Amino acid sequence: MKVLEADKIGSATSPLDLKKTVSVIDENNAPKAGDVVVVRALSESVTYGNLELPNGRLAKINRNDILLGVLGKRRALKGFVGDVPDSIKTGDKLNLLNMGGVIGVCLGHHSSLSDAIEVEVLGIAANESDEFLNIGDNALKPTDFLKSSAPIVIVAGTCMNSGKTVAATEIIKQAHHAGLKVCGAKMSGVAALRDTLNMEDHGAMATASFLDCGLPSTVDYGDL
Repeated sequence: MKVLEADKIGSATSPLDLKKTVSVIDENNAPKAGDVVVVRALSESVTYGNLELPNGRLAKINRNDILLGVLGKRRALKGFVGDVPDSIKTGDKLNLLNMGGVIGVCLGHHSSLSDAIEVEVLGIAANESDEFLNIGDNALKPTDFLKSSAPIVIVAGTCMNSGKTVAATEIIKQAHHAGLKVCGAKMSGVAALRDTLNMEDHGAMATASFLDCGLPSTVDYGDL
């Protein structure tokens, strides 16, 4: 086991409240979505070159930056498509799939974007018992029912950038201005804090997303 120091931490790791210094090991033959990895940026991007930090701020990714992210899948019609690798070891080349720090093997991207930033694996984060760190380790506990609930309003759309968040935040804003206590949740997509922070900015007293449940994206979790 060795210790590495990251330059930037992706918001997709936020359930674990990690520091920039982490212990890593060199190989994982059965990687899972949500496993934390340390990588070095090998390229930069003009169209998709920022990393969202755990405080919600966007930071430019510079070549040779050491980043903390999580393995995950993505299926974005107007973004990147990628998968978790079958195995992972130090020196492997992967890609940044979203601004939250979800990392995987990029399979394709929308024509409006430049190539996904390529990264080199420096290590897989682990604890003192050589157990891989995964954002699911600190996930919200599942429940089969709600003991009590206010009315639930669901906003759904058929594509990214179709206006779902705009509609949701407008509902939250109007309810908040009417004196109601409102919470917000994001139920699908890929891990980032932008939408839940947007809900808070419009008056939501509490927010959560699938990231809080230990998922870097909802790809292949359609039965949840």
